Amino acid sequence: MDDNRLYQTVLEAVNEALGAKHEWLRKHEAIKHAHVANNTFDKWIKNGGIYARYIEGVQLYDKHEIDEFINSHQVKEVV
Repeated sequence: MDDNRLYQTVLEAVNEALGAKHEWLRKHEAIKHAHVANNTFDKWIKNGGIYARYIEGVQLYDKHEIDEFINSHQVKEVV
């Protein structure tokens, strides 16, 4: 089974198990979605702001959790 098919199979299994209420992204997709550098995303993970799920060697991130994390750091004005 090629990597893309394995990814799709794992994604389908995760969505089914969780009631399809999550939208899962691989790390490179999550970084692109957040519009940040890899190092910044790694800091968010290290500091406990973003959590990964590991399923059969596939690392997944919840798109909505990323959005919530970003939105929780809003400021009224930039100083």
